Amino acid sequence: MYPIPQPQIWLIFPLIIRALVLQRIPYRELNFTELSLLPSQSSSIDDLNQTSLSPDLDISANKPAVFCDATRYGRGLVAADCRDAITGIKRNKQRVRFGERSADPGTWDVGLPSRQIGVQGLCTVQLEFKPGRSSAIATSLDVSEAAIAVLGTCVGGTGINTGGLAIDIGGDNNLGVALVPYEPHVQCVDGSIGPPGSTIPPLISCNAIVGLMFATKDVVSFGKQGSGATNIVPGVDASPDHLCVLEIDTTGPEENVSWYDIWAAAVAVNGMCVRMGMTGKATGLGGNGNLFITMWSPSSASGGSVPLGNATLLRGATTLEVSNVLWSMA
Repeated sequence: MYPIPQPQIWLIFPLIIRALVLQRIPYRELNFTELSLLPSQSSSIDDLNQTSLSPDLDISANKPAVFCDATRYGRGLVAADCRDAITGIKRNKQRVRFGERSADPGTWDVGLPSRQIGVQGLCTVQLEFKPGRSSAIATSLDVSEAAIAVLGTCVGGTGINTGGLAIDIGGDNNLGVALVPYEPHVQCVDGSIGPPGSTIPPLISCNAIVGLMFATKDVVSFGKQGSGATNIVPGVDASPDHLCVLEIDTTGPEENVSWYDIWAAAVAVNGMCVRMGMTGKATGLGGNGNLFITMWSPSSASGGSVPLGNATLLRGATTLEVSNVLWSMA
């Protein structure tokens, strides 16, 4: 069964923004998933029956092998939210390259870890590699059908309601697709949660942040000026088009947390709030629960830039930022 799959330099935000604005960054489309639920797809949530697989979903005759495992993948999943997460996955047959997020971005289209979350934030579709592998080739249709198989087998098919994993997915059988529960601590705001003048960010821009930001499990320190922390907060990571920022801050002097946990919280805010036309905040991060993140747009309604005060910009992932790999929007 597949296992569930540095501190960097913070630079002054305005200087980086001015430098990047001078450079046109090419866009490259991805094909795995879109975090917005398209209006034309909203009815298909009801088409995914909680206890059986609908024939309208065109599941292939060779259904993947599925393993239900409460110990590794959790229990008590909310089927409706799993269906919502699955509905957000594009269903096409274009081959996509999956790779380690930390690897050369020219070698992958989707970097792992990667997940799709339901609008309630309680269920995620999570991708992982076969043990010993660090790349895979698959279509978004492969991923969607594998997730549906796990939903039907583990969440609704047997009555045991656990998370699970579909294995040997894709043309090279290197990908696994799991359904895993998540406990969000997210508040969505109908308007901007950012500084005065900020706005609701475009989903495609926030998708770029969650698709490119650090997601390592190394624990790093965040803190206020003078705390001795490696990363000084408040600080932001910005999308390549500068229309969405992920701001990191803490209510205490210093907090230790992994980038993976920050990434997971950002996925939740993006999937629960931004995709619904709101901004959002995730709290309770770190050993003491003092770290929090917000997502909003620094671009004002008039098109100008909102001052960010003493916020600084995380620029350790320069090559990933410049590659501007964005989640596709159909």
